[in-house]
Amino acid sequence: MTKDAKTDERMILEALRQGQSYISFDYWNDATGFSFTCYDEKSKAYPGGSFTRQGQALLEAKLPGPGIVRLIRDGRVVKEDAKRTALQWDADLPGVYRVEALQHAAGAWRPWITPTPFGLNK
Repeated sequence: MTKDAKTDERMILEALRQGQSYISFDYWNDATGFSFTCYDEKSKAYPGGSFTRQGQALLEAKLPGPGIVRLIRDGRVVKEDAKRTALQWDADLPGVYRVEALQHAAGAWRPWITPTPFGLNK
């Protein structure tokens, strides 16, 4: 953020128009520092966007603290790691990808961070 209210408002509204957002339950833990990207040597995609691979690509989710992180492709969990702060996956298959992060709170694993998905082409 720029600390200029007008500029920041435009940036936020444009990000929302592009679907670049996530929902977090900060009651369990602050989500500051969360990221979910897909990238190769030439480009990078964020939630709400689409990505066309130009070679080997990597999906990467980073959490601000340990939790369960699930990578979901076309509605099916393809990878799940517990008590981790990051997840990486070779993006070799096209599809719609998203992640879910869960936080252990009040005696159970509970939803914490869920970003919008993005599409991987090729």
